[in-house]
Amino acid sequence: MKDDGRTYTGINAIKAFMAEASAKYSATSVPFAIERENGFQLVRANVTGNFPGSPIVLSYRFHLERGLIASLEITA
Repeated sequence: MKDDGRTYTGINAIKAFMAEASAKYSATSVPFAIERENGFQLVRANVTGNFPGSPIVLSYRFHLERGLIASLEITA
C-alpha cells in the first residue's frame, strides 16, 4: 500500500497504518465514484477528519487478485 509517499507491505504493516491513521485523524470516508482503469479499480471519496486540508477528495486505486486487494495507492 502506498500513502503519503510511504509504502506499507504486508497485512500487519497495513493494519498498523490504518489503526494509527484512524486514531490520529478520526477520519471518515464517503465514496462517491467508482470506475475501472487499466485493470485497476478507482474509488473516489470525500474524506473529513482532524487533519490539515480537511475535507479532501482522495482516490483509492487498487488491483484485485483472486478476490483480494493485491495493491492499493491512495492519492489526493
